[in-house]
Amino acid sequence: MNLRRTLLLLGAAVLACCLSGLPAIAAPEMTVESWYSGIPAPEPILPRRPLSLSWNPPDKVFWLAGESPEPARDASGNIVSASAWGTAGSRQQVFRRGGVTLTMVPLIRAEAGWHADAEAQPKLGAAILQELAVPLPAGLRFNAKTGFGDPIGLSAPNPAGVTGLAFRGEAGLSGSLRPLGDAQTRFDLHLVTTRLLSRGIDETASSSSCELTLQLTRLAMAPLHIGATCPGLDGERRITFNIGGRF
Repeated sequence: MNLRRTLLLLGAAVLACCLSGLPAIAAPEMTVESWYSGIPAPEPILPRRPLSLSWNPPDKVFWLAGESPEPARDASGNIVSASAWGTAGSRQQVFRRGGVTLTMVPLIRAEAGWHADAEAQPKLGAAILQELAVPLPAGLRFNAKTGFGDPIGLSAPNPAGVTGLAFRGEAGLSGSLRPLGDAQTRFDLHLVTTRLLSRGIDETASSSSCELTLQLTRLAMAPLHIGATCPGLDGERRITFNIGGRF
């Protein structure tokens, strides 16, 4: 009981740090011109960056991370809903040879949602992951991550609120496009899948997810991000393109 209370306090502290700045931005931003005319300033083209915190020491043995996205507002600019999450974990390297590493990552994760018409809904979960990193020829690098935990700890989709065991698997390949004659461009190909393993869950898109992403980056150019659901997955299909940059 004391451990659970400690974890809840830790998660609440992380989430409180994320949400602490929300009331200060409840009013819409005003410019000098809009102050005289009484018209609110137009919304920015790019969405505001989420409030975030991160602590990751050089040895990376223990880390903290949290984030609170831009809250939803009504026509008057008042906040009607908000959310935040926080994660704390540690890394324990169990194997290293010739550039190949295997690391154990136990973690706890807290998330909370708030709506003007309902009470806050804090949730807490835990998971344990294994990370494998393997260097490949031509400067390529392969990374894989697998783990088990509850849906909250693994960020797995769980619309029905089912409690039980969940699985998360990731695989990635990164490096430069030097073999294709473009050494200045780097790529990161990433596959992420999650699945609820509890009994009594229908095999639907709501109980599992799979996403494939590709990111291309080049010096002095905005990165290109492409994401899509995995082929053969039931449910909604989507493909997203994003060219990011802030000036």
